[in-house]
Amino acid sequence: IIAIFSVLLTGCTASEAVKIPGGESYTVTVLGDVHYDAKEYHTTKAKTPRHEEKRARNINQWQGNSQAILSAAAKASSDTAPFVIQLGDIINGDCQTVELQGIAMKTAFAVVKKYFNGKKLFSVCGNHEYWGPQGSNEIIDEAFVPLLQKELGKKEKLSGTNYAVRYGKDLYIFYDLRRPTGGEEFVRKV
Repeated sequence: IIAIFSVLLTGCTASEAVKIPGGESYTVTVLGDVHYDAKEYHTTKAKTPRHEEKRARNINQWQGNSQAILSAAAKASSDTAPFVIQLGDIINGDCQTVELQGIAMKTAFAVVKKYFNGKKLFSVCGNHEYWGPQGSNEIIDEAFVPLLQKELGKKEKLSGTNYAVRYGKDLYIFYDLRRPTGGEEFVRKV
């Protein structure tokens, strides 16, 4: 599931968007479904054998430097945009506790970011960010939103993961699918 509503509009103005100076022509890395995971986030088996198999695959991938991330990082070093876009499912989710879900989000964000040499990481939550114990939806606001706020350089607290970034003449709109009400107004406002 792609949990981002990203629109690229050329030549638009957006008073609500965070502005990053940029040129007319650029490349940017877009990631999705990296499913960061580790054994310490789980103390019980997954709900189904299929989910257990996927969990084991993701954990094994991340224990031995993921070739997919390393490959993307190598490509990113030649990108001309000062940011990377992550399309959701930065974690595998389904952590044992809501606290572990938050730790997984923070760790995944830091791990992914370190591969991209100081570039900003703009992300939105996918279904795996809130796929977990009761309270996982709320931990996004406590753990993940402050990371985005820092990337955006915003002092005021974001309301969910609705935000926009303007790079040169292009506008990227990130839409929080967890909060379907008010989304149209947010997009209109931007």
